[in-house]
Amino acid sequence: MTAYAAVAGYGAEETALSQDLLARFVAGTADPRTLGAWGREHAPQGTPKPPVRESLLRTWAGA
Repeated sequence: MTAYAAVAGYGAEETALSQDLLARFVAGTADPRTLGAWGREHAPQGTPKPPVRESLLRTWAGA
């Protein structure tokens, strides 16, 4: 599975949410397969806009 992290050009909130989610993966309190499943299902739609990405990150991180 390919995992992506926030890079330059992403907002502070999205970057923080991404880092929180990655920390949860490391701690074993979040499952990266959730992202993989979402990606397979939504790939044809392309990358979501920033507000949608932030919402997804919040959901995946359990925030």
